[in-house]
Amino acid sequence: MIDQLERYPTMESAWHCDLILRDSDGQFFLNYLHEIVAYEHEMGYPDTAAMAQHRDVVAGNLTNFADDPTKWAKYFWVGMYHNFFCGERHDFSADLRVDDSHFQVVPARLSSLNMKNTRV
Repeated sequence: MIDQLERYPTMESAWHCDLILRDSDGQFFLNYLHEIVAYEHEMGYPDTAAMAQHRDVVAGNLTNFADDPTKWAKYFWVGMYHNFFCGERHDFSADLRVDDSHFQVVPARLSSLNMKNTRV
């Protein structure tokens, strides 16, 4: 992929530069949120409704899967990506971001757990 991007005078001039991102672990991934807003210019406004819906789904799943570390970690990644994407857009207000409280994992007292659904 990098060799294809190097064919362009600058990375920014490559047509697919905004479609592919590199994660903190070095892996490349499809910037699928770019597609949500790709046709905004035709609508004449930023598509904040779709971003708010995406935020709500991610936040809900971070809450729903708080007791399932494998699934929670996937939504953690999606939430971080969502917030990165929103941060790149000067026309997106801060309320479109997934609230930081959803990213906090805290210990729990055994007395507060439903032990029937807890693996030990």
